[in-house]
Amino acid sequence: MAVSHGRGDSMDDAVMCVYIDKRGRIRETIEVGHLRDKPRFFTSASAGKTHPTDAFKAFVRKRQPACIVIGGFTVATHDHVFNRVRALVGELAEEKVNNQHRDDQGGSRWGGSGWTDPAELERELAQATLPVIYVPDAAAQLYQHSERSKKEFRKLSLTVRYCVGLGRYVQSPIHEYCALRADITAITFDESQKLVRRC
Repeated sequence: MAVSHGRGDSMDDAVMCVYIDKRGRIRETIEVGHLRDKPRFFTSASAGKTHPTDAFKAFVRKRQPACIVIGGFTVATHDHVFNRVRALVGELAEEKVNNQHRDDQGGSRWGGSGWTDPAELERELAQATLPVIYVPDAAAQLYQHSERSKKEFRKLSLTVRYCVGLGRYVQSPIHEYCALRADITAITFDESQKLVRRC
């Protein structure tokens, strides 16, 4: 699953989430308005709509991705997307561990009679937490503007295409570099590569 707010630089910019399958095909996309914390007394019933963070968590619960890769074009990506996604994934891990314990023992692991060893809790949380990662995004940036992406996803936005490139890179970096063909020379792997003659 890939997540990005593209060139966004504020907490209010829309965030795109794209889930791709093992063959690199888009299975579902969702756009959430932002990933800011919910107001203290926010409820879906009172607001008449689902809060973006709840929509994001519901999407992750539904799709159960192997990992979440984050990308963007500004330094704001780290604070506004990466850190927020990590926090939300942590909440999902707590929810998962708590639900498993409630099913197994009929109690809550977070307090009362169901409380167990904190070290064990830490291990279970670590196992339940999805990896949230950065990867080099040069191939994804080239892909989003390429003829290949236009042919595959002409009707989709550049941010969605960028997310596809990120997700496919995580699945197979070599495949994505090979798919760039001649465009791969736009990526600098070594300062001396310009001395190598193109075939």
